[in-house]
Amino acid sequence: MKLSGWDGEKTFLDPMCGSGTILAEAILQKMNMPPQAITRSFSFQTWKTYEPELWEEVVDEAMKKQKVLKDFKVFGTDIDERSVEASKYNLAEAGLLQYADIQQADFYETQGPLKNYHLVFNPPYDKRLVDDYIIDSYKKIGDTLKQSFVDSEAWIISGNLQALKHLGLRASKKISLFNGPIESKFHKFEVYAGSRKHKETSIN
Repeated sequence: MKLSGWDGEKTFLDPMCGSGTILAEAILQKMNMPPQAITRSFSFQTWKTYEPELWEEVVDEAMKKQKVLKDFKVFGTDIDERSVEASKYNLAEAGLLQYADIQQADFYETQGPLKNYHLVFNPPYDKRLVDDYIIDSYKKIGDTLKQSFVDSEAWIISGNLQALKHLGLRASKKISLFNGPIESKFHKFEVYAGSRKHKETSIN
């Protein structure tokens, strides 16, 4: 989430939230809590030089910096009802559901203009899907951003590097990373009031 530069001020939206992972990361960042802070173990804890007391001090100091959130929500939508329920379940298990508003909705039918949004999402990608379907989906994503969001930024992670070229928006920032074993790109697209009229086709 930090790679996207979200400062917690703009309205956060994952419009294809799937299992809710991105929403959980956004909430934890806003809370200033390290991911898996309570349950995670580290390999260095098996070292002979490991000092449990010192590690407890580090953990305690980090937990003291945790923020109490008031009147804060991140937003997530997904067209699939099962994904919506999965997101709600996973965030509830993590104790974070109170900070999320998750609804079933079709991103392509978003009614705007919606201003000052920070979108982060990972569009569904399946190698079994035919290229024409994927390209059409990415075109629709780009059209929806241009038509429904104003003065907003969208960060899209995708393992389909060719499909990203069909969004119809020029990326202002590009980060290479791996989504599991899949080589991916994390692209930033800035959407302004004139984006719909002045379409730019992204390259690379």
